[in-house]
This record gives sequence, structure tokens and C-alpha cells, in this order.
Amino acid sequence: MQHVDSGQLWLDKTSKGERVVYVQSVTPNFGGYANCISYNFGKGTRRYTQIKLAGFTNQFRCLAT
Repeated sequence: MQHVDSGQLWLDKTSKGERVVYVQSVTPNFGGYANCISYNFGKGTRRYTQIKLAGFTNQFRCLAT
């Protein structure tokens, strides 16, 4: 299980395509989630999102720290 920290890039490959998530900040105190910017290159979209920390280590792969 990798540590989720601000400034990291994570890759998520799903059936809907591929997205890269940049972690802006981590808030472990309130249910454990990370504030992120999500880039979907297939759709060409960028959005702010919150992802539970458990979802990162289960679904995402760390690209760079």
C-alpha cells in the first residue's frame, strides 16, 4: 500500500478510459480523502474531485512523487 501525499501523480485505468490524478492535498482527519485535479485525456477534460484514500491504493497506480 503506497502512501498518498500532495504533489503526487496517480494513474487510473478503467473501462471508461485513462485519467491522471494530481493530488493537491490530503485530509486524513475527515473520513480520509484527497483533494485532486483529475485529467481525462480521452475526453480532454479537467475537473476538481475528492477521492477516498482507500480508493487510491485499490484502484490507482502511483506515477511520480
